[in-house]
Amino acid sequence: MKKKSLVILTVFILSLFSLICVSALSADIHISDKYTKVSADERIYFKVDIYYPENTVRKDL
Repeated sequence: MKKKSLVILTVFILSLFSLICVSALSADIHISDKYTKVSADERIYFKVDIYYPENTVRKDL
């Protein structure tokens, strides 16, 4: 189950980088401190914040 969750998380993160129509993007992933030690049958909940720039001509590297 942990491997499946890791694969899903990896695919999700890679899909964020494949957004072509966005000129600049900032993404933050927040995982709570209570998930420092996780067993195989537990679920991990995380929060993803995606920020779009207010200035459309700004270019992030």
